[in-house]
Amino acid sequence: MPMNQADGAVLDVGTNSIKILCASWEDKQLVPVYEDSIITRLGEGLEYNQYRLREGAMRRTIEGISELVKRSGKYYSGKIAAVGTSALREAHNSEEFLQRVNQIAGIDIEIIPGEEEARFSYIAVRDSLNILNADNLCVVDIGGGSTEIINGDNKRGNIKNRVSIPVGAVKLTDQFLRSDPATVQQITAAQGAVQTYLSSLSHPESDSIMVGVGGTVTNLANLVLQRRTEKNSALHGLQIDIDELEREFTRLAVATVNEKRTFPGLDPERADIILGGAVLLLQVMTAIGSEQLIVSTKGLRWGVFYDRYPCHIS
Repeated sequence: MPMNQADGAVLDVGTNSIKILCASWEDKQLVPVYEDSIITRLGEGLEYNQYRLREGAMRRTIEGISELVKRSGKYYSGKIAAVGTSALREAHNSEEFLQRVNQIAGIDIEIIPGEEEARFSYIAVRDSLNILNADNLCVVDIGGGSTEIINGDNKRGNIKNRVSIPVGAVKLTDQFLRSDPATVQQITAAQGAVQTYLSSLSHPESDSIMVGVGGTVTNLANLVLQRRTEKNSALHGLQIDIDELEREFTRLAVATVNEKRTFPGLDPERADIILGGAVLLLQVMTAIGSEQLIVSTKGLRWGVFYDRYPCHIS
């Protein structure tokens, strides 16, 4: 593959994982040239360490960033647009981490507000799925440390309202689901906490189509696919029903982490947080009254790319 084939690159430094996208514009369509991700758990135990990033988590993440930057160099040699989300918003020592990343990997990370994270997720979904039959979209992006919910006008492209709640799959697991397997009481407490966060949520329009984004959604969708006959269906654009998700939740709730690691379709590195993600997704779907959702594999980093490297073809 030729050098510098990409028109830009985006690095997403999240609470649970770091992800990179190198892509190019071809006939007004954004085409990935190189994508990769590494789970580093930057936000691990943040609440129990006086909201300071742990040294081990910082080292893992800096090493991971350095590795992704090195790998992406074959495809793009310009300035990488790097963004940080929930863990970096909340940590008291974020500035130290940013300085170390700059010194070691040569990357400048911009910590974006939750509302901006929501906007980027919405842009990514709207521009990549091209759901022509929907007047309104409700996009739910479940991360490691926060969850973004965005209601928008699909035809006009404008966002009607958006909210970022400070709980994601990693944070919910750390706070509530600490046994292996989690107890009924822990799961109930986790559900109640999410319901509290969602109590003031603006309901989408009745004709809204719900779209789910993030590792929680794609891994749950993979688990659902394993139960279907068409196991090789593409994840991007896949439609799944709430009853299928509830079946997976029931299975995950009683399994140990080691048992979950053997589940076909589930990334073993997400085995310890997937139950927390499932709690979040089901509570959000219930709160907004959605019985179905469409899966998007193109999340935050795609939205940042659309914003920072727009197509200039007339």
